[in-house]
Amino acid sequence: MAKTQYSIKMDYTNAKREVNQLKDLANKIERQKKKLLDSRNSLSKYWKSDSATAYLNKMLEKSEDLQAMANFLRQIADTAGTVAKNTYDADKRALDLAKQRSFGGGGGGGAFR
Repeated sequence: MAKTQYSIKMDYTNAKREVNQLKDLANKIERQKKKLLDSRNSLSKYWKSDSATAYLNKMLEKSEDLQAMANFLRQIADTAGTVAKNTYDADKRALDLAKQRSFGGGGGGGAFR
């Protein structure tokens, strides 16, 4: 089915919205990571024991996991954004070519001899 200019624009707009949602989610994860590190810093001031060290190390490990998730979501968002833009450009070119062919670029054809 041929796409219209409107459907091409709407597809691109929807894709950009999804990309922005992924970036927003990455930002939320990073805010949670910061909260975790702030809690870790507060705990480390007052809790001193062998178990505290293990717990604080685990908190640090989890904060690194959260950062890795945020980075991964940003990579996905960047890739999806690139794919969306390339698809948008290709669809627009295809639509322009189809318009050229249907409005005088075809040379007539179709006559019987």
